[in-house]
Amino acid sequence: MLLTVLVILCALALLLVFLMLPGESMLDKRRPFWGVNFAHRGLHTQDKSVPENSLLAFTKAVEAGYGIELDLQLSSDGEVMVFHDDDVKRVCGVEGRLDSFSYDELRAMRLHHTNQRIPTLREVLALVGGAVPLIIELKRSARNDQLCQESWKILRTYDGDFCIESFDPRMVRWYKKHVPGILRGQLAAPPKELNSGAAGVLVGLGLANFLGRPQFIAYQNGPKPISIALEERFAMRVVWTARDAKTAPRLEEENDAVIFEYYTPEPRFKQPPSEEPELPDDAFVFPEEITEKDITETLLLDEDEDTVPPEETVPEGTVPSTEAPPEEPAPKKSPLSEETSPPEPPPAKAPPKAKAPPPKGKKNPPPDDTLKDKP
Repeated sequence: MLLTVLVILCALALLLVFLMLPGESMLDKRRPFWGVNFAHRGLHTQDKSVPENSLLAFTKAVEAGYGIELDLQLSSDGEVMVFHDDDVKRVCGVEGRLDSFSYDELRAMRLHHTNQRIPTLREVLALVGGAVPLIIELKRSARNDQLCQESWKILRTYDGDFCIESFDPRMVRWYKKHVPGILRGQLAAPPKELNSGAAGVLVGLGLANFLGRPQFIAYQNGPKPISIALEERFAMRVVWTARDAKTAPRLEEENDAVIFEYYTPEPRFKQPPSEEPELPDDAFVFPEEITEKDITETLLLDEDEDTVPPEETVPEGTVPSTEAPPEEPAPKKSPLSEETSPPEPPPAKAPPKAKAPPPKGKKNPPPDDTLKDKP
């Protein structure tokens, strides 16, 4: 019985790991987004004078050096538009879903009674021009695959840093399957906030990662379930949406990227984890007064200090001798050298006396002026 219970528990644990495990990503993929503050729907203003998801809001974000978060949807005729809400009532004052209007009809609308229009993805990319990184949210609808396909047709030619995210793990899965080299993220919030039944529970608790294997988790600002906290140990941590400058330092400490609005933080709050600080140009240059001779003499001095013979120990109860140690007898000359040495010439013109060769098996000693004691 106990064995059966253990087997069931192990199986459940493996199932949870399979459901929750995020995808792997290289640092080079994460580097452009790490430690960046992203302007939520551009750097729009609370009084609506700079509307959200407008070219003006994106221009101001680029000028300030912020990353940009934006939303994609399809018009009825398949144009990729940058807009957040499913319907256009709140922002444009017109009844109806965005995907029920054509491109021309949407272009005739204005954002919050300003002169700003709903932009297309092509227009936004042309404006940003790779100046700042982008987080692109794919809005779910009945045409998920079409939005993924049409957005990628445009993004594939963009020369700039971008990643994708979605609340719908099936859209994250599409990019995993067709464009695995693009950094992808799972948007999530507490299940009660998602209001999507069983699917919302899976996404809110991080149990739908097996579909898209997201490489970052973008979770709503606030308490997180323990399952999300565990997943964030293996994935980038992104928080949305920060709106209070007072809590910004804490959010920046707890996360790897922050999506914000209505305040102006620093564009980047930390560097990627493996990036080492640059060393000064003269970090490995010796001072001019130190020469090779100084270094050589120092090394020789250290060698002499290391070769000092240890003091001789005297057994207890004995008196150390004060007599000088007997001199070692000089090495005897080889008979061979005596027999073969030439006769001595007159003293006035005597050449230097030849030295006797060392005994067999020993090397010639060095000249007297360089002879040193060895340990």
